[in-house]
Amino acid sequence: MNSIGATGTSGAGRSVQRLITSMQWEQAERRLAEHPEEAFTVAAPLNETALATACRMKASASLISALVHVNPNAATQTLITGKTPLHLWCSDLRLTSRGVGFDDDVAVLRTILSARPSAATVPDAD
Repeated sequence: MNSIGATGTSGAGRSVQRLITSMQWEQAERRLAEHPEEAFTVAAPLNETALATACRMKASASLISALVHVNPNAATQTLITGKTPLHLWCSDLRLTSRGVGFDDDVAVLRTILSARPSAATVPDAD
C-alpha cells in the first residue's frame, strides 16, 4: 500500500508520512494518535515506513517513540536499499561527537533497540 495524503497547511487530512517529510513532528504525532494505521503504511519507491522516514529525517525522539509503540515491527523492516530505521538514524551522528543532539540520539537508539533488539543484528547494505 502506498502512502497518499491530501495537502493542507494545518496538518489536517495529511498523512503521517507527509507530515514527517515536511518536518512537522508535533502534527505527525497528533495525526498518528488519531490514525495509528498510518504507521503501517509503506511508501514507494523505497518501501519506507513512517518510522524509517522519521529516522531518515531525524524526527523528534517523541515521534519516533510513538511510531515504535504503534508498529514495533517497523524497527526491523528494511528498505529496498537494505537499510533499517536504525541504519538511517545512525547514518549521521556527526553532531553527537560534539555533544549536540546526544540525548535524542540515545533516546532513539534505546527506543528502537528496546522494541526490537534484533534490529542491531541486521547488517547495513553499505
